[in-house]
Amino acid sequence: MFFAGLALFVNPDNWLIHANFARYFSLLPLIMAVLAWTARLPGKMIRRSLGLLGMTIGMFLTAVLSSRIGMLSALHPVIAIMLFWSSIAILRPLRDPNPKNASLIMDR
Repeated sequence: MFFAGLALFVNPDNWLIHANFARYFSLLPLIMAVLAWTARLPGKMIRRSLGLLGMTIGMFLTAVLSSRIGMLSALHPVIAIMLFWSSIAILRPLRDPNPKNASLIMDR
């Protein structure tokens, strides 16, 4: 969102930075899902990683198709916020020092 803000409020040339930033991280959720499956992590972690992948695909679709279907452009920032909070939801149990919450990670 920072780079989009730069493009909107500072200089329109920053749209290229915004688009390229997304391309660098687009395969990360797929890699996360494959690694989670390979490591035999709980299905919840694999599903959340696949959810991130779906949201990333949704981000690309809303960016590409927004010129044809204007309503999709409104979903682009909404999906970005969902992507952010879903990432936090994946990471939060890993940081919790309370051992009773470790079951959230290990539950299958």
